[in-house]
Amino acid sequence: MKYALSCVLMVSLLVAGCGKKTPAEPTKKAASTKVSSGAVLARVNNWTLQIDEFNLLVRELEKTAPPNTFDVGQFEVKKRIVEQLVRNEALFQIGMASGLGNDPNLAKLPADAQKQLVAQTMMRNIRKQVSVTEEEIKNYYELNKDSFRQPLSEISKEIEIVLERMKVEAAIVQLINGLHDKIQVAINYDLLKSRS
Repeated sequence: MKYALSCVLMVSLLVAGCGKKTPAEPTKKAASTKVSSGAVLARVNNWTLQIDEFNLLVRELEKTAPPNTFDVGQFEVKKRIVEQLVRNEALFQIGMASGLGNDPNLAKLPADAQKQLVAQTMMRNIRKQVSVTEEEIKNYYELNKDSFRQPLSEISKEIEIVLERMKVEAAIVQLINGLHDKIQVAINYDLLKSRS
């Protein structure tokens, strides 16, 4: 759990300004399959994350991450980071479209701070709609009993946090998928693998 929290926190702190807006018109694909330095790793509507930007971010994470927290060189870790970046951008765009960007105080903030604040507000709004029951906590404990050394009474709060996080993530995916006509999301996992 410490790993996941550290990863999400580090990514959130470093990526507020990551990615670029691209022109609204679609770009033509290059005839070559060769990976260029400006290859697009992820896209949310007109926002793109290029592989070079991502690699720079990963290098920054390596420098700033506490020792033994996570290995940003592993594909699965990079995949989680990219997915978190894409989720944050999608939440930002959904939030702006829903009117969260109309706050005059928001306009006074730098663009990176605006993006972070809108995405966090969307997360908070989603989290308010999620609840975890005692029965769900007990069921989770029973299904994973071999993984726990403590009795349920000692770790029920931690289990509740894990279940809440899982439900929030599922709600975000459902929200993005439900808006597929307004939010176009793409991640090039092959490019990520080739550069891992």
